[in-house]
Amino acid sequence: MPKISIIMPNCNYAQYLTAALDSVLAQTFQDWECIVIDDGSRDDSVSIISRYMAKDKRIRLIELSHAGIGAARNAGLDAATGEYIAFLDSDDCYTQTALEVLYTHAVMLKADIIGGGVQNVFSDFVFCPANAMFTPCSFSGYSDPNVYLIDRGDATCNWLLLWRRLWRRDFIGSARFDPHMTTVGEDITFVIENIWRANQIVDVNAPVAYHRLHDTSSSTRARPTDFFDYFIRLLNVAQNVRHHYSPVFCRLLYTSLAESLIKEAVLTPNLYKTYMPQARKTIIQCAKMIPLKYLSGRRKLMFWYLSKLKDA
Repeated sequence: MPKISIIMPNCNYAQYLTAALDSVLAQTFQDWECIVIDDGSRDDSVSIISRYMAKDKRIRLIELSHAGIGAARNAGLDAATGEYIAFLDSDDCYTQTALEVLYTHAVMLKADIIGGGVQNVFSDFVFCPANAMFTPCSFSGYSDPNVYLIDRGDATCNWLLLWRRLWRRDFIGSARFDPHMTTVGEDITFVIENIWRANQIVDVNAPVAYHRLHDTSSSTRARPTDFFDYFIRLLNVAQNVRHHYSPVFCRLLYTSLAESLIKEAVLTPNLYKTYMPQARKTIIQCAKMIPLKYLSGRRKLMFWYLSKLKDA
């Protein structure tokens, strides 16, 4: 049984896939398996993965047919055998010591969830292996998820990021991603739905991932209707688990959701012109689902007003 199972969903990212797999092969920590889930790619992705599989038996391929990102991650979880689970998107890369830093500290600190830093890079970023060596780093540990979320719930929203972490497989258990979320938001709903259960969360002060910024990321591929569905599903999850979270964190969460909803569905009318009837319905439905006690000032007044409108 490997120490770490890396789950890598992919759909038409052949141009970035080589770098992602090279960053896995270059790890200073080598006790891993990498499960690539290709979701109906029409480019050279499958042939690239096959070449890497021939080179290294620790790399495996699962082929799906346009099942969506949530189902792809679930297929990886079902196949994983590692002690810890890592999620690496096929357009991103690891730093060379990422897995060693995360796993060493996870075992030492008995962490259910452990994360590191992220460096944003442009689309033309090239992964270049070097003679990297593991060095211990400082860290922050939290036995109370609410303290962690309040402490880390800043504007960067790093606490939401799925792919900068290791997750203990026994902690994940039977939890799975929403298979109906096919392009966007499945990672955020998974984190919110599960992070409250952790007995120990750790953040190390070391970079572990390069996050590629480009115009073909999953969020930019998403249709406006996908975002509408995402907001409804996320608010349903928040409604089901918010009793596990402190009022301070709920205020952070719902304020962030309200601002995102305004940005996506109100401040971009040209983008949503074709979808305005559905946008209106979504905004009103979401406004009724957001507890006003967690909003303040103009946001509270705006969502009170929206909640009074009829969605038909």
